[in-house]
Amino acid sequence: MNKKLVLVLTITILTVITFFVIAYTLLRNYNRSYDRSYHKFITSHKAMYCYDTSLGPPNPVLYVSDKKYLDSLKKYYREIEHGNPSPTFNFPIYMIPTKEKVYVLSYNKDSTIAKVAFDTSFRTVDGSNGGYVYAHLLHSQKPKYDRLKK
Repeated sequence: MNKKLVLVLTITILTVITFFVIAYTLLRNYNRSYDRSYHKFITSHKAMYCYDTSLGPPNPVLYVSDKKYLDSLKKYYREIEHGNPSPTFNFPIYMIPTKEKVYVLSYNKDSTIAKVAFDTSFRTVDGSNGGYVYAHLLHSQKPKYDRLKK
């Protein structure tokens, strides 16, 4: 085989490998930087807890990640507030655990729905990092559970 051809192929392969190593390093560092800045942005908002005590002990709260379900979410929780323990719903079911911290990003015009971001430790089923919750279910304290006395 021609020595010049082997040299050109070797240089080409080394160049390609070097390019991918540099690109991987830059992307990894960019992602870390983005994650840090996003986390800083999220945690700069008010931290709260989201749970429902209308049926007794603290219960997980349903949230939606798509704005098209906001009216259904609001209707669902208003029916619970008016005494219906099992209203129908018309949205995908996603729950926030009672002890999970959320960060309130904004409220809608009538302050019944809050846009929240989840703490980074919470992994959602739908892959989102936030959603919309019924604002009356936001609390500044973690839920307290009454334990049965023996």
